[in-house]
Amino acid sequence: MKSTELTSLWLKELEARPVFMAVVAAILIRALALIIGFQDYWGDSYHNIIMSNLTLDNGWVYSDFKDRHLTWLPAFRYWGSLVIWITGSAKLITLNIANSFLGVVIVGLGTWLVRTVVGNKTAIVAGILLALMPYLIVFSYMNMAEGFGALLILYWVIGVEKKLKSVIFLAALLATLTRYELVLYITMAAGYLIIVSRKQAVLYTLLGIIAGLSIWSWWSYLNTGDLLNWLWMRIESTTLSTGFYAEDAGFFQRFVLLPFFAMLQAFPLIVAFIWLKKVDLRTKEYSLTYFLATLILSGLLFFAYAQTSVIVYPDPRYLVMILPLTVIWFCLIWSRGFFRPFITTRFLIMVTTLSLLQLVIPYYRQFSLQPRIEMGEWMNEHLTDTAIVWSDNAVTIAQSDLPLTIFKSSTQLGFSNMDQIEDIIIADRLRESKVEYLTVYPAPYSTSHQLFLELLDNVTFEKNGVTFVPVFKYAPYRMQKASAHEYLRSKFESGAQPASIWKLYYE
Repeated sequence: MKSTELTSLWLKELEARPVFMAVVAAILIRALALIIGFQDYWGDSYHNIIMSNLTLDNGWVYSDFKDRHLTWLPAFRYWGSLVIWITGSAKLITLNIANSFLGVVIVGLGTWLVRTVVGNKTAIVAGILLALMPYLIVFSYMNMAEGFGALLILYWVIGVEKKLKSVIFLAALLATLTRYELVLYITMAAGYLIIVSRKQAVLYTLLGIIAGLSIWSWWSYLNTGDLLNWLWMRIESTTLSTGFYAEDAGFFQRFVLLPFFAMLQAFPLIVAFIWLKKVDLRTKEYSLTYFLATLILSGLLFFAYAQTSVIVYPDPRYLVMILPLTVIWFCLIWSRGFFRPFITTRFLIMVTTLSLLQLVIPYYRQFSLQPRIEMGEWMNEHLTDTAIVWSDNAVTIAQSDLPLTIFKSSTQLGFSNMDQIEDIIIADRLRESKVEYLTVYPAPYSTSHQLFLELLDNVTFEKNGVTFVPVFKYAPYRMQKASAHEYLRSKFESGAQPASIWKLYYE
């Protein structure tokens, strides 16, 4: 049999089982990423596993070691608690594997939706693209809420498309308790549903959002006596981080060049829009194409707003939740002749496959956490399970594998309001809490280096009867050999701050 005939038969098999083939491809690609050694490069991933672990330890009561349980929405952390409870493992790799499973579900559901709307031929293309999209691979294994949120909003879209009231309500409820942006996206899309008279979809969506916000406000009231405390804390947290990471980049670089490349990394098929062809897509009735377009537009509007007010460094991360919807929408309009004839299946797959070269960036971004990881590894070797450590660094705490009970955050020690606390009070609280060690990493979420500027000098000093002695320091890695690996590691790690550990002695 000729090779062309074999290829034809193989393609027919693919077209006959698009969901199955897409799921298999997604599993293989995500498993390969984990085997190669891709790791989380967001400090929040480590904080999430700590929150999940503490929540489980506290009888499923949402918890954190520095009061982020009043700011960060709970649904994704409860997912982590469930995984830890089922597996008995609080290792980050366990969450990476579990989250990769969610990434595979996204690929399967997206492929199935395209198959039901357009057909098998377009579905297999959608499935391959969803399996190969670089940042859908990255945020499959990440222990971050974006991938979880992407699944929920896709689930909500399926509920609306198939008129499943319980799915609409549950997806809207969970989305509201997962990411604040999802409330915006779903609300904007509900506006479109009002226009096309999908009244039941709007009703159950609003009921889900109201239920989610009510639960979250009730939790806020139980903890603080203020129904909207979660909102004030979210604003404060965002303002603090933005101010700390402010940069001096020019207007064109910050607001044009960097955002464009962030979009290109997340959605490489944007290059296909160079070759548009006029097609009449107007309809007076509900259309999945326009429904998805509304959601995608809301995501892009948020990205544009955040780029000017919240985000200092635009990142593909902020587009991940709408990325599966964007791929599905792209395939729908592609199947209707929206692009020039030479935007073929082969072209789409080739562009997406080539974009996998971008995975070099997330692979080496893991080294930006190296100073904090090194602190955790040092503590593993030198500290006992009974040492008391003052630390605000979630990466270090999670990496240490020491009991969470030995760590005290600035919040737990009462150092959250730095303007109203005196050095003598700080010393007394450290003495009363029997703090033996201190981890230092300059970041907006860390307080120690702001309370004691001397910590940045890495020299022994004394304050109010407490002597601080440096016992470990790690400076960002510098290239030692002329190789691509050495260069890339040093390049990505150079932006990190030095990290240090201090031993405390009391008079």
